[in-house]
Amino acid sequence: MGLLGDGIVTMHRAVNSNMQAGIIQAVINNSQMHAYASGYSTNLYFSDQGTEVTASDSTRVYTATVTAQSLQMPKGPVPRSARMPKAPRPKFR
Repeated sequence: MGLLGDGIVTMHRAVNSNMQAGIIQAVINNSQMHAYASGYSTNLYFSDQGTEVTASDSTRVYTATVTAQSLQMPKGPVPRSARMPKAPRPKFR
């Protein structure tokens, strides 16, 4: 009986982690459907089970506000200062 409490706590943590991952995945999917260059802001609503619902739904518990700023891609070649440094080559003896 002493392990029952620990098992319930572990189960709640697993459910919460799974729900959080689902909400984050929904936010990422929504962001990928919009043009990054245009910039946008939206609210996504979720139930206590992590499923997406409408704003007027009575089961709405979580709200994710997503705001993306307009991104400007550089014109022409990328300056050397913005490039990734080259990885050092391994030395074999």
